[in-house]
Amino acid sequence: MEQTLEVFAEAIRTMETAGVEYGVFGGVAVWGYGQRRATKDIDFLICPQDADAALDALSQAGFSTERTDPAWLYKADKDGVSVDVIFEVAGGEVPCERVLERRRRVTIEGIDMNVIAPEDVILIKLAVIRAERCWDWFDSVGVLKSSGGELDWDYLIERSRVNPHRLLSLLLYAKTAGCENEVPDGILRRLAGLVGIGGGNRDLQSEGRR
Repeated sequence: MEQTLEVFAEAIRTMETAGVEYGVFGGVAVWGYGQRRATKDIDFLICPQDADAALDALSQAGFSTERTDPAWLYKADKDGVSVDVIFEVAGGEVPCERVLERRRRVTIEGIDMNVIAPEDVILIKLAVIRAERCWDWFDSVGVLKSSGGELDWDYLIERSRVNPHRLLSLLLYAKTAGCENEVPDGILRRLAGLVGIGGGNRDLQSEGRR
């Protein structure tokens, strides 16, 4: 694990030295928000116009690199640790710039890094979750729990309007899995209204707080 962290730190220094705007997400972001779990890769969200500069900087720093998919993904590797340079937000409904402007400075195992906001961690994981990726579900619950309920719920609901069923499902589960105090009842009512469950024609925008 120590070697993995050293590679993470080097990748972050490389991005910052090169002046590349980035936000860490994936398992490392979950770790940063209080739910440590094993991971052998680090995911960087980069704006599309910065992707080539990011990969070139990693190459110059001694990482082996490849332009895996010019539409959304480049990869780098060093000492068996993977670095994913991703330049499309999962789901494609929001530009990278909007996610990056909400990022936070977080310290993980003594390494300072820019991490996307917890709301965006949850939303991206809900967008990519599949039966074979069940950890995304439990990562999302972990981020909810560690947030203490202090999330931008309006942003979460706005961003989930493409598929509000997934967010509602997560929150209903979380409510019964240790997050009863972190998930406001008003948020459940708003989402239920969006998916046509029990909300009637009430002004759902007025809901959202206990």
